[in-house]
Amino acid sequence: MSGFRGDGGMGRWQRSCSAPRRLLRWPLVLVAVAVLVLECQVVAAQRLPGHCVDSPPNINGLAADWFMGGTTIPTHDSVVLHPGSSNRVGLMWSRFPLLTDKFQGTMTFTVNGPVAPDSSFAFWYVSENVSSTQSVTLWNTVQNQDRIVDRSWHAKWLESGMNFHGFKDRFEGLGVFFLGGSSPSISAVANDGRGPVRTGIPTTDAIKFDWRSGGQIQVQFRVEPDRAKIEVGGMRVEVPGPFKAGGYLGITTPGGDNEKNNFILLNSLEVINTDTNQRGEDIPMYGTSHPAEKIDVVAASSPYRDHRAESEAIVELTQAVFRLTSETQPIRRQMTQTIDMLYRRLDRMERDFSRLREDIDKKSGHDLHGEFSMIKEELANLGDVAYDMNPSRSNALFDLHQNLQHEKSTVHQDLDELTNQHTMLLEKLHNEQHNTLVGCIAIFSIVLIAGLALYYKFSVWEKKHNM
Repeated sequence: MSGFRGDGGMGRWQRSCSAPRRLLRWPLVLVAVAVLVLECQVVAAQRLPGHCVDSPPNINGLAADWFMGGTTIPTHDSVVLHPGSSNRVGLMWSRFPLLTDKFQGTMTFTVNGPVAPDSSFAFWYVSENVSSTQSVTLWNTVQNQDRIVDRSWHAKWLESGMNFHGFKDRFEGLGVFFLGGSSPSISAVANDGRGPVRTGIPTTDAIKFDWRSGGQIQVQFRVEPDRAKIEVGGMRVEVPGPFKAGGYLGITTPGGDNEKNNFILLNSLEVINTDTNQRGEDIPMYGTSHPAEKIDVVAASSPYRDHRAESEAIVELTQAVFRLTSETQPIRRQMTQTIDMLYRRLDRMERDFSRLREDIDKKSGHDLHGEFSMIKEELANLGDVAYDMNPSRSNALFDLHQNLQHEKSTVHQDLDELTNQHTMLLEKLHNEQHNTLVGCIAIFSIVLIAGLALYYKFSVWEKKHNM
């Protein structure tokens, strides 16, 4: 009994100890489940920096993760896909594959400057690693100095199979084509790589959207194993698959022989893995994908190392000058063509003006051109005569002005004398008038008295005679 009780006590003790352990396991299980859920969410929204282009771009990241050729070059705030020059092509391809067949992203770009009607570019997701398989072709055509100068690179580029918007028409994957022309559009095409693309570009379901408006354009894309969706400006197009993992992203701007091309800037590119069960990319750390740079001890200790540095600087300067010349040559050619066209228009206008002058002379019966020339000659002579006579006339006017000033002072003096004489004359007239009046009164008085005296005398005689 005691042993039985001892065993039972031990069992009860073990059960009593295991109960708290079971209770402690539940929080651990809940924490593990929460961690797994968080990991799934992180994987579901995993950003793929090796396939992204930040704004502003990371130069080191671009150099390590992307292959850029032709006119494509990064700047301090964006990536110039094409500077708008003629007879050039730009491209950029990812160096590492996307390990997932479920991803989405957003591409933001801008078209600056004047619109080139026939210009276009394309966005790709293909199975071929272009940065590896076509690197020799790129160096022998697009980036070959001699072929760029003699303009033979484009023919060699097409001969190598790059005959479809900057890439092959036998691609395997997805191509999104931004076409210009009078009706700009965006088309999405899928191909299995067994033959060339059989769908016409632009496609019947192409998005009618002017992507050359000058503002930032956002293009959203989503790729799944059985389909791909492209959305821009609230409009969407869907392309059936299949689409496989292990593909490479790329952008090409086929300038070719076009005299005018668009100035295209890639502002940013965001790519996100939407597959919760698959890694999106496997990008090595910077410096681990390439062997360490070897140091030439002999060259570093050579007394001619400064000369070598100067030679390298001259070579770099020569390359920069060549690139600048090759980029500005289309502009100079365009300016020359514009000037020649203006000369031709001026010649045509002069011929038309001559014919018009002849018709006017025939209808009017006069040589209007000769008469007009005579009038111009007479006007010119008149102008010369007026110019020649101008000094003498100026001198005459100056003398006249001086004379007027002198005469003005003399006239003032004469006016004062005349005023004085006039005053004296008035006084004299007044005195003469007074004297005349007094004399008249005196004469009238004398005549009156004499008359009265005669009247009296006649009266007296008459009385005497009557008596």
